[in-house]
Order: sequence, then C-alpha cells, then structure tokens
Amino acid sequence: MTENVSAPPEGAYVGAPADYPPSTLAGRGMFGVAGTGDTSGFGGLVRSRSVALDSPRPFGEYFDEVVDALEEAYLHVVYQLTSMTYRRRIRLECAVTAEDPHLPSVTSVYPTADWQEREAYDFFGVIFDGHPNLTRILMPDDWEGFPQRKDYPLGGVPVEYKGAEIPPPDERRSYQ
Repeated sequence: MTENVSAPPEGAYVGAPADYPPSTLAGRGMFGVAGTGDTSGFGGLVRSRSVALDSPRPFGEYFDEVVDALEEAYLHVVYQLTSMTYRRRIRLECAVTAEDPHLPSVTSVYPTADWQEREAYDFFGVIFDGHPNLTRILMPDDWEGFPQRKDYPLGGVPVEYKGAEIPPPDERRSYQ
C-alpha cells in the first residue's frame, strides 16, 4: 500500500491561513489585514513614507544655535509631568554636557522625584543641585564612574558583590 504524501493530513482542511504566505503589503492597514477581515476600521489606510532630506547650513534665525547646542549636549534628562486634576501632560527635556552635568533638583516641588534623580545620578552622573540626599541608590558606594555612560573599555570591569569576585565578560569561562 502506497501513501500519497502530497495529500493533506486527515482532519485538516485545505485553504487554512497557515497554508499561504501573507498577501498584504507592509505598511497597509493597522494589522496588515486587507479586505473585510479588518474590524478595527484601519483596513483602508495606507501609510505614506516620508523621505528625510538633509538641509544645508545655515538653517536661519536661531536654528543654527539650537543645532550647535544639541550636538554639544551629551546627556538628556526627561521629566514627564502629569496633572491629574486638569488632565494635562507636559514633557520637559533638559540637556547637559558630560563635562558639567548639573541641573536644579525638582524634589522641592515634586517630592517623588527623589528616587528618580538619585538613579539618574547613580547611573549617568547627572548632579541635581539642591537635592536633599544625592547618594548612590543601586551601585555600591565605592563604585567609580557611571555605568550607563558606557565609557568603560570593552570587556567591562570586575565586580565585587558581597565578597564574591565576578570577572569581566572577556575573562569568564567559556561554555562551548
């Protein structure tokens, strides 16, 4: 007795969605669905692809100064302020250089910013002037540098954790 290998398995029906590759184009419809299957109302939308064009200097007015300041800035601190009473949101972004990372603290106005400012200091080295207790919060107190700046040499640094020495990744044992 010979079996027909090309026949569908018993209980399966031909035309299942897994039998065919997707026929919709990327960027069409919210979920890539075309026709009557889309119940979200986004089936007829087609995203327009914008082309980023490079503008030569001078940009005009104060835009040249803004571009220079953004190229010099290295660290950005972002505050997401929300008013529950008035249902308003404000996003405040401050940029500081790595050589002089000082910003005024907002803990006198927003006391809950205490831990976030301490974490930004601990990982990135941003100094918040006027902060009541600007100390390390997650890294050991004797840690030198700021780990999220990624200014360490490739391979990392050995870490001591409760008396156990953990070597850098390039000196660890290989499990191959």
